[in-house]
Amino acid sequence: MVDKTLSVAEWKKFSKGKDLKDAALLKALEALDKAQKAAPDVQLKVLDEIDKQANVLLKAAKGDKPLSAYLGDMDKALTSERKALEQAIKDLAKAQAKASSSDEDEDSPATLTTLMVSLLRQLRKGEVRMSTLIALAPKDMAVLISRKTITPARRKLLADELGVSGGLKYIVGECLFEEGFYTFVVQAPAAGLAKRLKAALLKQTGLRLKVRVRGEGADDLDDEGDEIDAEERDTAPQVESGKAGTETPAASTGGITAEQLTAAMNKLSPKIKALVMANPALKASLLAPVAAFQEHVKAGRLPQAGAEIKRLAALLASPVASPDPALLDQALAAWTQARTAVLAQLLALEKAIRGMKDPEGDAAIILVKAIQANLTARPDSRQAVAELERYISTDDIIDEAQGPNGFGLTVEIRTPLLAALSKVRAALPA
Repeated sequence: MVDKTLSVAEWKKFSKGKDLKDAALLKALEALDKAQKAAPDVQLKVLDEIDKQANVLLKAAKGDKPLSAYLGDMDKALTSERKALEQAIKDLAKAQAKASSSDEDEDSPATLTTLMVSLLRQLRKGEVRMSTLIALAPKDMAVLISRKTITPARRKLLADELGVSGGLKYIVGECLFEEGFYTFVVQAPAAGLAKRLKAALLKQTGLRLKVRVRGEGADDLDDEGDEIDAEERDTAPQVESGKAGTETPAASTGGITAEQLTAAMNKLSPKIKALVMANPALKASLLAPVAAFQEHVKAGRLPQAGAEIKRLAALLASPVASPDPALLDQALAAWTQARTAVLAQLLALEKAIRGMKDPEGDAAIILVKAIQANLTARPDSRQAVAELERYISTDDIIDEAQGPNGFGLTVEIRTPLLAALSKVRAALPA
């Protein structure tokens, strides 16, 4: 809460009955009242305007000692507020830099899959550019997107994804979202890259995206829209045509409909039943992605439904292995550490909301507490991990909590928790 000398009510109380030309100053003070929930840099601009108008008023009313004294107190309050806001901006920058570096300190299997989905969602907002590294094999491709500069050491991650140890060509660039396309600006000729990038992103994330590539020349452009090309049609789920007029529109999935996805899931059903009969312990881990798939289809989230099919197919193809207790303990410890850090951020956000004393604050606090309650302390089964992954990846309240909050607080939930859950899942029996 700002100093009372900067409040509209206090100024009106002081200026009542005085013949002051204070309309501009009053307007600036009203702007400060409205900016209390805004970002620190926005509030700084409002403070500058108050300072400017206070000086104008002081010059116009020379010799007014009460006014001079009040504006002197106002100047002290402005200095104090400005110092606090500048420190908040510095703290926010440090926190964001720390979060950005810690997100990618250690690559995990989720770096090229689950975490990529989160980064693509951020890119779609159109406010950021991210670094990219593309690895090309003769018949395959893998791509890495990162918030920070990608070092040569991370080439191994892409080589492992492609299953080769050499003979790869690497292309460095940036990715942004413009004109409805995920645009890759690369240091190489663009010809033919868009189609291959689109296929690589589909394989890694389960998402069919509109991709554009800009090369080194001004006219060097290659794009791949949302129409399914021949190669993608061969790899897409093949189903029999339904009755006319029954297919669900699916512009967001490049033409793949809910009916096609459901048919693809149904094809996996006999394998699921057979594996559960052979090993009942796998029932929970196999049915979790099925439940997630059904929820995504019902809500119209077809790209996420496709990702669940991919995850289930991977589970069905995985050999059944005995868990390593030590590895699982390490993974759960990493989850606990990530969860504790997120809970601390949510607690700070809760305190900041409470400090606003806003009538709507209680409702916001309830939503923040709901996130805390849903973060299971010990997800030591595949079902628990799957439920957490589904919740963290799709919940709209998490989107709101991670968005700009006006308090100078960094709240990062999805990236660290999904990375930790990936390690837990890898340590659990198939």
